[in-house]
Amino acid sequence: MKSPVGQNSANNFTSACTCGVCSVNRLQTWPSSIFCQAEALRRNGHITAPAVLGISYVGAEGGDADEREYLVAIERQYGITIDRFPIDPLKGLVRGTEDQVRAVEAPFIEYMWGVTRELQRRAHASGARVLLTGMWGDQMMFSTAYLIDLFNQLAWPAIVRHLREYTKYFGDAEVRVLTRRLFFEVGRHHTPAPLVGPLKWIRRRLLGEHRQKSWFSNAFRERALRFADRPARLGSNFHSAHAQSLYVEARSKYHVQCMEWNNKIAALHGLDTSFPFLDRDLIAFLMAVPGDLQNREGVPRALIREAMRGVLPEAIRSRRWKGDFTAVVNDGVAQDFREITKALQGYPLAVQFGYIDASKLALELPAAARALAGPTCVIAWDVADLYGLETWLRLFLTRQ
Repeated sequence: MKSPVGQNSANNFTSACTCGVCSVNRLQTWPSSIFCQAEALRRNGHITAPAVLGISYVGAEGGDADEREYLVAIERQYGITIDRFPIDPLKGLVRGTEDQVRAVEAPFIEYMWGVTRELQRRAHASGARVLLTGMWGDQMMFSTAYLIDLFNQLAWPAIVRHLREYTKYFGDAEVRVLTRRLFFEVGRHHTPAPLVGPLKWIRRRLLGEHRQKSWFSNAFRERALRFADRPARLGSNFHSAHAQSLYVEARSKYHVQCMEWNNKIAALHGLDTSFPFLDRDLIAFLMAVPGDLQNREGVPRALIREAMRGVLPEAIRSRRWKGDFTAVVNDGVAQDFREITKALQGYPLAVQFGYIDASKLALELPAAARALAGPTCVIAWDVADLYGLETWLRLFLTRQ
């Protein structure tokens, strides 16, 4: 039996579909938890794999993505050596784009593709066959929807305590965002089904679209949003808002696509990808356990933190932040921006097929270039998606 390989670090480095920024999740320990638990089980004779290999990428020393100290903590506790490689030489968006678009057969580009490719290359070279990823750890192990349940129970002092505790992990600014979102989510949770559609229509017209990308053509935007006001059918009779939230995450069509993309990319290097945090039994267990117990006294992921006592190094188990890859993603897109712009100049396929308005694109691209120096990578995502769309159209909808 070949060895599984763990993507091992306390940061957010999944093989596709995320970059390094989550708006309210800055303490991801999922890859480390998977690696350490697998290694502990292997040493106790509970799994038959001959070895669990740790591979990590590291940011520039002293930067936001530098997590060497946590890798060292794992190495000391388990007496192993984790293979690691630097991110900086692998930054960029364009190199290898055609390979990944051909593999996933979708207009999608992974924002740190060079890093993912190197990680999988090393895994394959080690003889590993299974890639264990911490993807969906944030979504499954921490949902603030349990605050709605506390609201319904009139446990408002508990909500205040939990939000106050959040500030130790997420900071004041993000907790203010969570607080505003809570009032919206409570209202949505109690809105009668017949009113959901009309209220969505009103909200879209008063507040506009979320993350509106102005370079899309009006005709395409109208087609894409023709069902936007329909209420989502998410099932009924859940015993709690928290359980419903986890169910929605597990059944998300986007997440199904992400799993397919990850498996196709891993197959390029002879690997199978496994998602332990999407295990059916785990999800059923988490849906059954009240969210306020999973996040006892407002400590995010308190349940798994306690479960990993003695397995995960204490520095990671009690950690209150995680690596931030915003600059890495922005730098990679900025580095290749001239080449991206060249592919989109004139009369690109995205314009020919009616997805993009050429005049709007010509105005917005220079502004997008300037925004890449900002504090988030939202614009970098949008530019990458646009370039991915153009690449996909060229590879699959034109004669070569």
